[in-house]
Amino acid sequence: MTALELACGPWRAQVLPGEGANLARLAYRDQDVLRSREAALHAGDGLPLYGSPVLFPANRIRDGMFTFRGRTYRLPVNEPARRCHLHGLVMGRAFQVLEAGSQRALCRYVSAPEDYPFRFSLTVSIALSQHGVTQQYLLENLDREDFPVVFGLHTTFSMPDFLQIPLGPAWERDTRFLPGGLVREPSSQEMGWVQGTPYRGEPLSGLYQSQGRMARIGMFTYRVSGLFDHWMLYGGGGRDYVCVEPQAGQADGLNCPGGHLLVPKGGSLSFCTTISRGSDHNG
Repeated sequence: MTALELACGPWRAQVLPGEGANLARLAYRDQDVLRSREAALHAGDGLPLYGSPVLFPANRIRDGMFTFRGRTYRLPVNEPARRCHLHGLVMGRAFQVLEAGSQRALCRYVSAPEDYPFRFSLTVSIALSQHGVTQQYLLENLDREDFPVVFGLHTTFSMPDFLQIPLGPAWERDTRFLPGGLVREPSSQEMGWVQGTPYRGEPLSGLYQSQGRMARIGMFTYRVSGLFDHWMLYGGGGRDYVCVEPQAGQADGLNCPGGHLLVPKGGSLSFCTTISRGSDHNG
């Protein structure tokens, strides 16, 4: 598999165009910031549990179906145990390399009919600087009508020793991990993560409304752009990673009024994230 290697100052990165232009490795002074592909495969895991793959449409779609402007659309039920479409299909697609420099990779994908019922292109820019990595995503509507979208990143960090994430109310979920329409206030443990606390590997699993755009994971700062209105957490509990996933829209958002974004005909949406070295913390 062709890998694009990037380097700048203390930062090293690897981008895999053949796996959805995934940032499959990010290291600072030879310390893995994100869980690497090698670590995931050694543990028997695959996508999306390494790097920062794109989820489009993100999260779960109930029964693989949604209705938009009076028409019903179907997506593959790729999580049969819960009868859901999960995480979309883009993360496994091969992207075209538009630019491959020593500090920046630019990749683009034009949708196939099986990806989504509407035609789109997705351009991904991954750039290193002395300060860290910036990832930019441009989702363009190539269709003849507007279309809905829930967009996310399955950002999988190597196990940290500290968490501070601006979590708001959590969605109550059923046994299929789909929202029931109710939200609850964060628990005392979750409030610890909001305020910032040493992390000792407690299990993480939940979808939260966002109360901010900046998280601290270990010694690193994760900033996301304004369209991301949710945080999804997953991992811990004996695993060697935690997923701190920004998401634009909610779980099953294509079936929920106000639960998704709209990409207008001839228009686009842009998303951006940065990972940088944060200031020292105690604990």
